[in-house]
Amino acid sequence: MPQTPALLRVLTVVSAGILPLVGAGCRTSDTAAEPSAAGSPASSTVPALDAPVDAPADASLDAGGPVEPAEVARVEPQVTPDQAPVAATSGPAHGTHAGSEPAPAPASSQASGTSIAAAAAWEWSVIGSSREGRAIEATTFGSGPLRVYIVGNIHGDEIEGLGTMDVLPWILGHGPVGALATTRIVRDVNPDGTAARTRGNAAGRDLNRNWPATNFMPRASTGPAPLSEPETETLHEDLVAVDPHLVIVFHSSPRGPFVNYDGPAVGIAAAFVDAAIASESRWTLVPDMGYPTPGSLGSYVGVDRQVPILTIEFRRGQSPELVLAAAVEGVTAAVERATLAK
Repeated sequence: MPQTPALLRVLTVVSAGILPLVGAGCRTSDTAAEPSAAGSPASSTVPALDAPVDAPADASLDAGGPVEPAEVARVEPQVTPDQAPVAATSGPAHGTHAGSEPAPAPASSQASGTSIAAAAAWEWSVIGSSREGRAIEATTFGSGPLRVYIVGNIHGDEIEGLGTMDVLPWILGHGPVGALATTRIVRDVNPDGTAARTRGNAAGRDLNRNWPATNFMPRASTGPAPLSEPETETLHEDLVAVDPHLVIVFHSSPRGPFVNYDGPAVGIAAAFVDAAIASESRWTLVPDMGYPTPGSLGSYVGVDRQVPILTIEFRRGQSPELVLAAAVEGVTAAVERATLAK
């Protein structure tokens, strides 16, 4: 298997012992939250998927069932005094709520576990709350001119990408992405669905069909009107404030892993796939999901607003190691390609 620079970065982190935190990082609170102080594409593609308009976008994919981590809980690693992370600094980016980034750990201290503590201690800001009062958190890192927006989870039964959220900002921030882009990550826009392991939120709304796209269709499963849900209202306000050049949303599918895209994003999507193949050869590019997606984030951001948006479909049940490697490699390559295109 070829080893790209991004994959080598992941392997370095793995050897430092961060990966035990991945998967355990798929967490949500069961109680109301209180704000804290703090290339070319692969030659093969996934066959077109058949699903009625009334069905959820991945209705034909859900038979495989969601991955079930051993525990969905906030990571609270035990850190010894000599492994404590360097004090974090914070600052707003583009008028948005600011996250905080721990200062890089000295290279000499990486083996002792400082990098583990720094990644696990990454701070998130509360930007809103779900219907049931759970926190919606975000963070911002990097200083580059390209504005990137990543959503770690939007469907509560597709949590593979969510498992990377406790370490992904740290890894990306200390690689090329940190220099090329200012990146905003929303950890989980659907914490109620994650807690219940359901696609929709607590009201049964599909949060990926509740956007003010020109093709929005009011239904019981999509909401009476665009942004009728507190979760999409929060994400929309934050997204508009950041005004990103590139949007990346993590999903999962039994037919994954593959990348779908909307808007002027074919080259960026192909770059993600080409890089992710280094971690798993099955990654493919899927230009058309094969069924309508009215009111989707892709329709709103990519089709209506003409902002490149990637829908990353990890393989349902994919190991945390492969998910993290693909996320780091793919996002890095996508940002590099988007920087060239900007």
